[in-house]
Amino acid sequence: MLGDRLMSQAFQDASIDAMVEKISETGNIPMHLHLRAYATNTRSDALKRLAVDIAAFQHKPADIRETAEESPGAWQFLHDLAVRQSDRLQSRASPDWRNGPWETEPCRYHEHVRGECYRLEFWGGDG
Repeated sequence: MLGDRLMSQAFQDASIDAMVEKISETGNIPMHLHLRAYATNTRSDALKRLAVDIAAFQHKPADIRETAEESPGAWQFLHDLAVRQSDRLQSRASPDWRNGPWETEPCRYHEHVRGECYRLEFWGGDG
């Protein structure tokens, strides 16, 4: 992503927010985001978290089996997905799992490198 090249965490967080907003508004979920997110090790952890959440909440078992065969970063992705599913199953205080955490946890995909959300820094909004 451009935010990786610019080394701007605020830009990365805002980019992820724009993706999440588009998913929420349109219901169009990028089912193969994991292919791009795990293609190299330089992709942001936030993008990987979003890809894992999409898989955890939206993929069917056949989609996950197919991933193991087609993705260069498949094993890391499948590991992260297994950890997320385990967390999800063990959590008693979990959000509404039907919609996915992108609907209920607005800062889940932010890094907050300076301790506060870029939204507060730039716009004074929730963060």
